[in-house]
Amino acid sequence: MLFAIADTTSSIAWFAVAAGFSAGLALFMYGLRELTEALQRLAGDRLRAVLARLVGTPLAGVMTGAMVTAVLQSSTVTTVVAIGFVAAGVMTSRQAIPVVLGANIGTTVTAQVISLDINTWAFVLVAFGAFGVLRAKRLATAARVMFGLGLLFIGMQIMADAMAPLRENALVVNAMTRLDVAVFGVIVGALYSAAVRSSSATAALAITMASQRLIGLEAGVALVIGANVGTCFTAVLAAAHRSSAAKRVAGAHVAINVIGALLWIGFIDQLAALAVTISGSGDVARQLANAHTIFNISVALALLPFVGVLASVLERIFPDPPPDSAQQPIVSPLDPGLLDTPTLALAAARLEVGRVAKQLADAVMPSIETALSGNWDELSEMVRADDEVDQRCRSAVEYLTSVGQAGLDRRQTDELFMLLEIIDDLESLGDVLEINFVMLGRRRLERAISLDEHAIEQVRQLAAAVTTTVRLMAVAIDRDQREPALQVRAAKPHINRIVAGAFVDQATRLVDSGSRELGPYALERDLIEALRRVYYYTKRIAATQRAGRVEDPDR
Repeated sequence: MLFAIADTTSSIAWFAVAAGFSAGLALFMYGLRELTEALQRLAGDRLRAVLARLVGTPLAGVMTGAMVTAVLQSSTVTTVVAIGFVAAGVMTSRQAIPVVLGANIGTTVTAQVISLDINTWAFVLVAFGAFGVLRAKRLATAARVMFGLGLLFIGMQIMADAMAPLRENALVVNAMTRLDVAVFGVIVGALYSAAVRSSSATAALAITMASQRLIGLEAGVALVIGANVGTCFTAVLAAAHRSSAAKRVAGAHVAINVIGALLWIGFIDQLAALAVTISGSGDVARQLANAHTIFNISVALALLPFVGVLASVLERIFPDPPPDSAQQPIVSPLDPGLLDTPTLALAAARLEVGRVAKQLADAVMPSIETALSGNWDELSEMVRADDEVDQRCRSAVEYLTSVGQAGLDRRQTDELFMLLEIIDDLESLGDVLEINFVMLGRRRLERAISLDEHAIEQVRQLAAAVTTTVRLMAVAIDRDQREPALQVRAAKPHINRIVAGAFVDQATRLVDSGSRELGPYALERDLIEALRRVYYYTKRIAATQRAGRVEDPDR
C-alpha cells in the first residue's frame, strides 16, 4: 500500500488519497500521451494517407475510424480531424458519420490494454523504455511505446492503491452505491470524461474502482457508457465556428453517443451478464473492458444502416447557407486542436498548402485570358484573388510556426521546413499571376494593343502546358507523392520547345510584316516570359517536394 490511512474504521487520510489519485491519473494521462505520440510516429505517412482519404463505403468508414482511433488512442482526436476535413471540403458529412461510429470502436482498444494483468511487468516496461529513449536512438520510438504503456499500468496501480482505503469508509461506500442507478452512473461518466477530455481515463477509473470493489460491474458499465457521451464536448467545441457540414459531423457524434446510451441504459444488467459470460468470472477488469467493446460495436452495427437517415436529419438542422452568403465561413483544415499531435498538424498543413497550389493551378488560364482580353474590373478581381492566396499562405506559415514549437523529430522538422519553402515559392508564383499578368493586361488596355489570333493561340498553348505542370505540382503536394513531381521536371523539354517555337514564329512574323509597331510583339513576348516564370516556380516547388521525402530511420 502506497498511501497511509489515519484510521481504517472511521476516518481516511483524505489528502493522501487525493494526492495519490491525482498522481496516478497524471501518470496515466502522461503515459497515454507518450503511447499515442509514439504510435503516431510509427504509423507515419500511412496514418496520414488514411486520414486524408476517409472516404468510401459506410463500412469502410467504420473500419477506418476504428483503425485510426486505435492508433491515436482518442476517439475525440479522430472526430476533430474528421470535422476539420469536412470543413475543408475534403470529405462530406455523410462520409464522416461512419468514421465517427468506427472511432467509438477504436477507443475501446485502450480499455482492453489496461485491463490486462501485467502490473508486475509495468516497471520493466518503463525501465527498458526509458533506457531505449536515452540510449538507442534508432529504437527510440518503439521504446516510447514501452515507456508509455508501462506508465499506464503504474498510474492505474497508484490510483488503485490510493483508493483502497475508501473501501473501509461507510460514507464512501454508500455514495458509490448511487452509481448502481444507471442514469446517475451514465451522467457521472459523461461529466468526468468531459472534464478530463478522455474516455480512456474514464474507463481506467471505472476499471480501477471496480477492481477495488468500490463499485459493481453494472456501475462500471454505466460509467463507460457515459464516457462516450462526455467525449462529445470537445467535438462540439471544435465545430462551433466551422461550416454547417462540420457542425453536422459534431451533431452526428453527439447523436450517435446519446442514442447508444439510450439504447443500452435499460439493459445494463444484461450487458454486464454478457460480458461475464464472455470473460469468465473473477476478472472484473476484463469484464468491464469487454462490456465497453460490446457496447460500441453493437451501437455501430445498429446505427450503420441509418447513416443516410441521420445525415438527412442533420442536413435539415444545419443547412448550408446560400452561395455567397455572409454566413458562409472561410474553411481551412488548419485546426488548432491538432497542434498537440504534430503528425496530424503537419498533415493538415500539407492539405492546406495543397489547396493553395490547386487554387493557383485553377488561376493560370483565367489569368492569361484576362491579360489577353479582360477589362479593368476583371484585372482588379485578379488582384483580390491573389490577396486571398497571400492570406492563406500567411495563415499556413503561422500554423507551421506553432507546430514547430512542439517537440518534433528529425523527419517532422524536415517536412516543416519543406512546407515553409514551398509556401514561399507559392507566394512568388501567385505574385507572377497578379503583378505580371495584371500589369500586362493594363498595358494592353492603356495602349490599345491588339494581338492577332496566331499570337493568342501560341500564348494559350504554352499556358495549357504550364497549367498541366502546376496541377501536377499540386497533386504532388496534396498526396505527398514523388511521381507527379518527377513529371513536372520531365515537362521541361516540351515547354522549352513551345517557347523556342513561339519566339522564332514571332521574329518571322515581325520580319515578314515589315511592321515597325513593336507593341504587340513585346506584349506577346512578355506574356510568354511570365509563363516561363510560372513554370520556374512550379519546377522549384516540385524539386523541393521530391527532395523532401526523407526516409524514416525508425522503419
